[in-house]
Amino acid sequence: RVQTHDLETWDVNEDDEKLYDQAQESRIGAKLSDLTTRRIILAVLALLFGLPMLQVDRTKRLPESADYGANVVWKAFRRWEDGRGSREAYEEAMLDYVFYHLPLSSGKHPASHGCPADFYNRVFWFGLAGRRPETVRAKAKLAQVRRETVTRWLQDREGMLDTCSHGEMPSAVLDALGASWDTHCEIHGMSYIGVSLLQSEGVRCPRDLRFLEVEPHTPESMSDEQYRLYHLAFMFDVRALRSDESFADLTITGFVCFILALVSMVLSSDVAFLVLNPIEKMITNVQIIKRDPRMAGKIAHDDFKAVEAERLRSKQKKLDQGPLFLRFARQLEDLLSCRLCYREQEAEEALETHLLEKTIMRLASLLTLGLGEAGVELIADSLSRSGSTGVIDVFSMPQRRIEAIMGVIRILDFSTAVEVLQANVVQFVDHITDIVHGLLYAYSGSPNRNNGDTLLVVWRLPMEKSNEAVSVHSAPGAGASRVADMAVIALTKIFAATLKSRVLAEYSRHPVLQSRLGSSYRVGLTFGLHQGWAIEGAVGSEFKIDASYFSPHVNIAFAVEGATKTYGVRYLATGPVVNRCVTRLQMCCRLIDRVVITGSQAPLDMFVVDLDPANL
Repeated sequence: RVQTHDLETWDVNEDDEKLYDQAQESRIGAKLSDLTTRRIILAVLALLFGLPMLQVDRTKRLPESADYGANVVWKAFRRWEDGRGSREAYEEAMLDYVFYHLPLSSGKHPASHGCPADFYNRVFWFGLAGRRPETVRAKAKLAQVRRETVTRWLQDREGMLDTCSHGEMPSAVLDALGASWDTHCEIHGMSYIGVSLLQSEGVRCPRDLRFLEVEPHTPESMSDEQYRLYHLAFMFDVRALRSDESFADLTITGFVCFILALVSMVLSSDVAFLVLNPIEKMITNVQIIKRDPRMAGKIAHDDFKAVEAERLRSKQKKLDQGPLFLRFARQLEDLLSCRLCYREQEAEEALETHLLEKTIMRLASLLTLGLGEAGVELIADSLSRSGSTGVIDVFSMPQRRIEAIMGVIRILDFSTAVEVLQANVVQFVDHITDIVHGLLYAYSGSPNRNNGDTLLVVWRLPMEKSNEAVSVHSAPGAGASRVADMAVIALTKIFAATLKSRVLAEYSRHPVLQSRLGSSYRVGLTFGLHQGWAIEGAVGSEFKIDASYFSPHVNIAFAVEGATKTYGVRYLATGPVVNRCVTRLQMCCRLIDRVVITGSQAPLDMFVVDLDPANL
């Protein structure tokens, strides 16, 4: 056994370190990386093409028109102040500015023309602003529009043709246009005196709306000193713009969240398909094998049937394409279930997770086949030790006492067959063991050891008490009689199957074997059957273990089989076995002797099952 201090002296091989450093990327890693890159590229492209379509069109704000009109009105006002223009010209410029920046259009106009109702900007307050309130108040009295000018301006516009159907000004707006500029506001140290067009809505001052809902426009053709002294100011209501922008922002946020959630789901699906599902399946299979290692073969067989069924289903689907709409529906189904993503994988070499899963099942199947029924508990115990370091401690392996029927099968003239067949003797033995194992499992038996020409087979008897302790003696319970019947019949079936096998008949006609063993040579077996207790466990070291049965009764079973040569028969069974059989089967067994065998405390009755190879 390896001691703890020996582990401290072990050195890591430098060649092994180089091998680990040079390890290439796994196929599953490359596949997952490729799929992730594709998904991210698609997500970025979706965002690049989708986000611009969800944003508000900023060209509908008309900032150029508002700023340009403010300059026109300011210049008309300054010309009137300087005596180079008339007040009527200024007032008409002011009225034109307000009229063309109110959403009065009915919408019945050519699509190629942009009208005020098509845009977000809506003037709702206009007046004068400056640092000195008294100066602004004095200038406001001069800048306000007279009511008679408003009336004349409306009369002059009647009958005028325009590309847009602007509609009629509301009476509240007409009243406000000709009203006195008496609304005074202080905003950021600037005095504002003017008139509001939204007084009916309770908005008298730009400050009554939120900061983001107001957009100021002032003339640009002035000096900084003039700006601080006084200037015209126009306030636009952009609540519709902010509302659409908020809706667009929420839509963009929802769209981005949807894309990210979709990418996350697809990436999670890739990881689940390529990594998590195979790992979970492996964990489930290991849990099943921990409970019953014999299930490894069944799981592998079921997986093979599932793969074959899927292959046949795919082949049938290709042959039966059906109408065009059905093919389109199947492709859409494959796309939604992401099966198209993995179709390339079917033609590629299996991924590491699948190889690992198959390797686990093969190793479990090989362990079960190699250790046999006696090693089932050993395998289950080793797998159930979660804290184990992987080193097998033979001294802590489970052992238990069982009651069983033990049979010994020997191949006749085996040494001669080895000399004649040479390397082909392995196939010769495999053909025989294939028949033996198949019939054993059909009759609830299990093979244990194969020493070349001899095979040890076992039928466990049901116990009255389930106790694993070696020192406890438990008697066989109900059902032992049925097990004895199956043991006797199974060996009889094996005897008949070997004689009727066409493959083994070819070996019987081998010219060298016939020359050495006679022309009447046929592949034959002899059988010995005995019942008794045995210790089921494993023996060996951390380098090699064998699971078997240890008991004087095992030696008795070998001695019974060896007695077939003394009595010149093929099949012998002891009294403990025959006495458990049903009466009808006991009648087929003939008592030929009563002997004392080493290891038995009492004489044993010897029964022969009369079998004549010449009848087959």
